Amino acid sequence: MTGTTDAPETPTRLLLRAMEELTRSLREASHVMSKQFPCSRGEVPLIRLLARRGALGVGEIAHAMRVDVSVVSRQVSHLVDEGWVERTVDPDDRRARTLRLTADGEALAARMLDVRDGAMQAVFGDWAPDDIDDAAAVLHRIAATIDAARLREQAPALATTG
Repeated sequence: MTGTTDAPETPTRLLLRAMEELTRSLREASHVMSKQFPCSRGEVPLIRLLARRGALGVGEIAHAMRVDVSVVSRQVSHLVDEGWVERTVDPDDRRARTLRLTADGEALAARMLDVRDGAMQAVFGDWAPDDIDDAAAVLHRIAATIDAARLREQAPALATTG
């Protein structure tokens, strides 16, 4: 047995293989890039999110990052200990806390953005701007399509439990 199948290469199988290759490439690039920062690879998206959106609650961060609140809580505790994030009282609900970057956190986020911009320029510098725009549009469409399918699958379960 050679490990191959006689199944035809359908467009959706080719798309799936391309997405798997992209996922591997991104994971490897992320691993290499994250070594340039003093925080963990998992904390990088949290710092970038706070830099982009400003002060957020733990639940909002968890929702945006699509992870459990407990994951965000652990990451936030470390980022607070390191001085990159601070907890503040939510002015609309004094029982709640919001999280925001400190000045050091903002400097780290700016450095991350510079490193990412440099890496993207090095990788895609020979691409025409229109090609980059087209690729971004296709990737956004893929993500939106996958999200919509996931939400459709969750809707019946939510209707029976809600």
